[in-house]
Formats: sequence, structure tokens, C-alpha cells
Amino acid sequence: MKNRHYYEFNFWHLYFVIALLYTIMIFLNNEFVLTNSYYYNSLGDQLTNTRITDLIAMKEKFQWVTYLIEPVFILLKILIIAGVIFTGLCLSNSDTTYKDCLKIVVLAEFIPFLGFFIKTAFFLIFPPKSPTVLQFFSPLSLSQLFDLNKIPNYFIYSIQQINIFEIVYWILLAFGIKTFTKWQWSKSYKKVLATYGSALFIWILFIMFLNLEIG
Repeated sequence: MKNRHYYEFNFWHLYFVIALLYTIMIFLNNEFVLTNSYYYNSLGDQLTNTRITDLIAMKEKFQWVTYLIEPVFILLKILIIAGVIFTGLCLSNSDTTYKDCLKIVVLAEFIPFLGFFIKTAFFLIFPPKSPTVLQFFSPLSLSQLFDLNKIPNYFIYSIQQINIFEIVYWILLAFGIKTFTKWQWSKSYKKVLATYGSALFIWILFIMFLNLEIG
């Protein structure tokens, strides 16, 4: 089948590569971005030095947890998105398997990782001056065109999702569906919109709701 050779890999092998890459990025963040000076400089106006020192000590004590959580989070993300796409394909009477969907999603995951890599590299070169800068910086995103200080916090996350990496991610999902189903591009895109697009919309609404409750 045309383009099928792109998916002739073991799912778990590629997943472990992606998980390792994410873990390396988190390590770089912890060691070279979220440094002691970052905490003192960014929180110095809000907390005492003693309190900041306590926060740093707690961070160093429990940061190993992040190295365990991130691979689990990535796996859950892949499993859920693959499940959503698989369900949509089943409703369309496609004979594509869940294993095929897992391969489609895990290969596409390199695109979100690329975005994370660029963000990490940026802060390695230009250290963040505040938690707000760290949270709201989203490379190649629509949010970078706006003054986020004038936009409600609960709405920022949804704007951040409109970015180049998300667009390419959708294209790779559609490419995978097209490869396994032999559908046309237009039908494959519509299936991504109906499955992953719907799940993403629900997730964005959930995050907005949390931000409203917290804020």
C-alpha cells in the first residue's frame, strides 16, 4: 500500500524514543531554565527569600516525579487520541485497527515534541523573567500576535492551540488515516475534524472551565 512503509515500525519502540526525548527536555528545563536564580528573580517581589528557598528545596526533592509522570501522560494522550480516531473509523466501516491508529498518533507526536523543543531552546537562550512569560509563551502560535495582558486568562489557552504545530499535527493524522483507509485527503481531514477535533474542543472547554473556577 502506498505510503504504508512510513508505519512499518514497532509502536512501543517509537513511543519509548518520544518519551525519552520529552524526559530529556524536562531535565533541561529543570536544570537550566527553572534555576534557583529564576525563582529568586521572578518571585522575589511576592515571597520572602526563606519561602523561595523552601520552594526550591521542595522542587529538588520531588522533581524526579516529573520524569515519571511525563511518559505516562504522553502514553495516555496517545492511547486516548488513537481510541477516538479508531472509534470514528469504525463508525465509517473502516477496517483500520486500533494498532494502526496508535501508529498514526505516535508518529504525529513528534510535531508537538518539536514545539516543546523549540520552547525549551528559546528559554535556554532567553531565560524567562516571570512565571507568566514561561506559561504564556507559545512559539508560532496566534497568541504571540496579541497582548495577552488584555485577554482574559481563561481564553489564552484556546488561542495558544491555534499554532503551526497543531496544523501540521492535524495534517499528519489525516495522512495516517488516508494511508490506512485509502480515502481522499478531504475525507481524511473531515474524519480528523470529527474525531480529534471534537476531543480537542472538549478539552479546551474543560481547561477554560478550570481557569474560570481557579481565577
